[in-house]
Amino acid sequence: MILLHQMLIFFIIMGVGLLCQKIHILDDNSISHVTKLVVNVANPCMIVSSVVATIDGPINASTGKTLLESIVIAFAIYAVMILISFPLNKILGVKKDESAIYTLMLIFSNTGFMGLPVLKAAYGDHAVLIGAFFLFPFNILMYTYGVSLVNKESTGENPLKKMINPGTVAVVIALILLLLGAKVPAVITDSLTAIGDLTAPLSMLVIGYSFSKIKLKELFTDVKLDIFLLIKLIFLPILGVLIFRAIGVKGMMLDVAYIMLAMPVASMVGMFAEEYNNHAELATKGIALSTLLSVTTIPLVEIIMGI
Repeated sequence: MILLHQMLIFFIIMGVGLLCQKIHILDDNSISHVTKLVVNVANPCMIVSSVVATIDGPINASTGKTLLESIVIAFAIYAVMILISFPLNKILGVKKDESAIYTLMLIFSNTGFMGLPVLKAAYGDHAVLIGAFFLFPFNILMYTYGVSLVNKESTGENPLKKMINPGTVAVVIALILLLLGAKVPAVITDSLTAIGDLTAPLSMLVIGYSFSKIKLKELFTDVKLDIFLLIKLIFLPILGVLIFRAIGVKGMMLDVAYIMLAMPVASMVGMFAEEYNNHAELATKGIALSTLLSVTTIPLVEIIMGI
């Protein structure tokens, strides 16, 4: 019920974001700046502050094992998703020219922009510390495998350079502080926490605003997309939890793994589709509809699986 409560709060904030667009408090220019603020400042501060809040001396064997497990589980999730994407596209009858977008939507979930705020609100700083390490495989795969899928014409640009961004830098800084057991002055910790706490409300306002770009009636008329998202948001998270439990994943690690698996389609999918002119409208519809559905599916699966 913790997730249901939190997702309802997020849904209300999304509604406020949509309302702000309707009454012209927010526009495309202002929301662009808000997005940059979240991605480049608030979210990285939340990652670092969450680690700083958990530091109690040098890293011990238990914490090191937990962080290593999080990275292994994250890579395992992405590997399985990549393998599943090929037969799933065939079963759903996805057109060849749309297969890249469907594959991206299946593999890449909104782990950073939405996943970390959900973990912070529902489970606290320790969950964010674990969840932050899911950003490593996300960025590595998004800017390598993801680009190779969606980019029909190679530009010669090195995608590896884009893996160096505020999110991954924040994870590296957090890891260094954790390994050193560094004590950060309270004034710095409190400042980072205050800025990091902006992540959840601002990111939900941005997502809510994005709904204004989509005709909601059109979201539920694409049967193929609807079935695809139900598989992504309900069937695969349930299957994932069953597998996690079978191999001994439990406690906070299970909570984090489930949340990261159950998140809606990553906003980066839409950005890549737009940048490379590859079915951007389909990607936008997938992001919007999956985000709306996730408000229900995340707590629903939590209740079904007794997480």
